[in-house]
Amino acid sequence: MLNNNNGTVPMDCDNPRNQFQTTPGDVARAVVHNALEASTNFVPFAPLLDIFLKLGEDIVTLYQKAEHNKRLCNYLTKRVNSAVAAVRDLEIRKQDSADFFMEQANLQLIKDFLKCMLDVRKFITDVSQLGSFGNFFQAGNIVQKYKDLSGRFDGYMASLNLAINKATYSYVQNINHNVEELRKFDLEVELKSIKSDLVEMKKFMSDMAADGKTGSDETTFTDIKRIRELNNRYQREQRKGNEITIEPANLLKLDDYEPKYESEPRGKTIHCRWNNTFLLEYAFKEIPQISDEQTEKEIGQQVAILKELKNSEHIIKFYGIAKSSDGSKFYLVTEWMENGTLQEYYKKFTLNWTQKFEFAIDICRGIAFLNAVEILHHDIRGANILISGNHKAKIANFGLSRKFRDITRNIQVNLENVRYMAPEKLEHGDKKRYTVKCEIYSLGALLWEIAEEKAPYTNEGIDLQTIRYRVVKEKYREPFYSDVPKVWRDITYAALSHDPDFRPTISKIFTILFDYHHKDEKRPPPTVDEFETEFVIDDDFMTVEAAVKEHRKPDGNKRKAWDCFNQFANQGDVDAKYWVGYYLYHSVLPEHKDNRQENLQRAARLFKETADCGKVEAQLRYGFCLWQGDGVPADWDEAMRYLKLAADNGNPTAMYNVGSAYWIGKGVVKDQEIGSKYLKMAAKKDQHNAISMCKKLGITF
Repeated sequence: MLNNNNGTVPMDCDNPRNQFQTTPGDVARAVVHNALEASTNFVPFAPLLDIFLKLGEDIVTLYQKAEHNKRLCNYLTKRVNSAVAAVRDLEIRKQDSADFFMEQANLQLIKDFLKCMLDVRKFITDVSQLGSFGNFFQAGNIVQKYKDLSGRFDGYMASLNLAINKATYSYVQNINHNVEELRKFDLEVELKSIKSDLVEMKKFMSDMAADGKTGSDETTFTDIKRIRELNNRYQREQRKGNEITIEPANLLKLDDYEPKYESEPRGKTIHCRWNNTFLLEYAFKEIPQISDEQTEKEIGQQVAILKELKNSEHIIKFYGIAKSSDGSKFYLVTEWMENGTLQEYYKKFTLNWTQKFEFAIDICRGIAFLNAVEILHHDIRGANILISGNHKAKIANFGLSRKFRDITRNIQVNLENVRYMAPEKLEHGDKKRYTVKCEIYSLGALLWEIAEEKAPYTNEGIDLQTIRYRVVKEKYREPFYSDVPKVWRDITYAALSHDPDFRPTISKIFTILFDYHHKDEKRPPPTVDEFETEFVIDDDFMTVEAAVKEHRKPDGNKRKAWDCFNQFANQGDVDAKYWVGYYLYHSVLPEHKDNRQENLQRAARLFKETADCGKVEAQLRYGFCLWQGDGVPADWDEAMRYLKLAADNGNPTAMYNVGSAYWIGKGVVKDQEIGSKYLKMAAKKDQHNAISMCKKLGITF
């Protein structure tokens, strides 16, 4: 009923709830508003959480592939899995976690945690594989590095849990002391296990050095690093379809090598030749399928890399490619092995167990070296092991690509590798990637062959198709028929496990066989104390953080900082890569002024790479590169994308540049509302250009 005085609807005093009644439309609008706000707040977090989860997957994969220091990798991986679970839950429940994504401090927490995750990935990479472990023989103390890294990680994890569960803050505070005490206890247990692993690693390196020369560890690591980098470069360029930049091995002249008729040829394709200059015998293996210059170049490039394996005494030495004078024939030139293949050897001579263990240990050394330089053989079996005149086993018939292996091997003979092939490859073929676990299975089959002195499954009298069926479907492993030492039998069956995850590492197989073979020798075992004295921090060692501080000092040693950035950039450190780009972009050192355009291009690549890893400063600088065309073609749309990314991640300089661009409409559609928003944000962060522009335009902040 209307009030006669003012025409308004009177309040219902008898039912005060009606004064504040919310309609369904109000609820719907509130839900939409809250969802929109939550979505907006989540935007800067989204790419960081994706990177976090991807890093978690990478670290798990590294742990599964770890050849050494498995327990150290395990402790870090368990931490990572806990963090990944928390982040994944946060991402799944992003609408329910709106308060978390509203906090700018939490964005910085995720960024800092990401840096720690990158450090964990790098550390596991360095200590888990022989190929990269050498870095720490010079760089620092592994135990101390683990303590520092695990402490940092645990701190970020605690902060993340606290930020996610603010309601439990008081409870967390109450139990914090007990948690810290428990962590100290756990850390002591972890460090004890890690030191034990390091002792085992030191022993493995000592036993692997067959010649026993002083300094052989250092030589091994130097060789491994050089060859691995060459191989990775070759594989990377081939994978991307780029022109291979590795110089092919020089062609050898066939006429410089005289046929040695008294040495019996190996089949139709391999014969022995003698060189009067070097007074050595060489194996010449005819390569029938080089039909064009490109194939000749590719083979030459791979041989150039394979020649670098020469310092391993357990891998066949490659010398090059020879070409007949009329150009009609090509030969792969390797060292001549007087006693032929392992299969030929045991058919001529009966092997005692001393010889069998020595052959197996030689083969393990060769495989370990190949694994360290990231070369997989793909066809480990008796026919591809050669025996020298002094009865040493060496690995032969491998390359860096399938094309090389197919050209330099007999395809018909390769059908025999079914007897040695891992069940996952037998079942899925090329759909299943060949891994080091497949190599271990083949080694297990080879150990069976050495013990029995015959190829696997020849006793059964079954065809290759039946072998495939029984191994895949019945999980069949051929039993030993002769008297075999238990240690040999156990490690062979472990290597032949149907499940790849249960196959031992090459270092474990080597250590078990080596220790059994040398069990009667009296050698003092290495101790933790002895080991730790060799792993001391270099006086010149500088962390990336210390190098940044050195760079920022008015009288800082820029050269020392640059050397540090370069060292860590080569190891994959994101911050270090950014600073290498910074030095090149700004020509910080005199030599950077040379090849200016090339340096700008490299700087831009590094800025992009690190920007995509979440480095905010790199997002800003790559945006500038795109805007100005420094080192990359100018692209204002892409430049604005990176600058906005940096601005949304809290960089005031990026905020100013994005704001001014929108305000005046340079490179983007003019939008002064967006422009003023970013200018205000920058001014509030004391960005002096933004403050001046806001004052000039009358924008209050």
